[in-house]
Amino acid sequence: MFATLAEGEEARNAAFQEIYRRYARQLYVYCLKVMPEAAKAEDIFQETFLRVLRAGRERREMTNLPAYVMRIARNLCLEQKRFEQKKFVDLEEIDLSRFDTMSDENELRNLIDMTLDTLSAEQREAFVLQTFNGMSYSQIAEVTDVPVSTVRNRVVRAKQRVREIVSRYFLEDPK
Repeated sequence: MFATLAEGEEARNAAFQEIYRRYARQLYVYCLKVMPEAAKAEDIFQETFLRVLRAGRERREMTNLPAYVMRIARNLCLEQKRFEQKKFVDLEEIDLSRFDTMSDENELRNLIDMTLDTLSAEQREAFVLQTFNGMSYSQIAEVTDVPVSTVRNRVVRAKQRVREIVSRYFLEDPK
């Protein structure tokens, strides 16, 4: 998008604003769902757009802008996770008793977020990209650089795991 713009800072700024307007929301949701801490997710979100802006100033040609933006965010998330060496949470470590009186939407979100923590990084990423970003298997495969069949496996396994954990809460017999 940047490569086809007329010369001038004003045109580049307008293009960047349009890119931000189109992709900021879904990118922000992705970062929040993939990263365990909101502050780190926000940092990655901002760094992603800084890199997009830098690429535009370098006049780098981009053929699939949504995938390019998502790939930057994904790589930054993976880099951060490697740095932290964070393991995923085992099912037995989740304290579902915290949700004894699930009465509002925030508690359900917390349960879902805790459930996402039980997934491997690959499953979590595929699940978030499909469920929260509405991406198809082929789009996720392009962003993550793995075959569509691998993406499908990851999403299916993630959904099974989420169903298993969430259903335990809702099917428990309160006594």
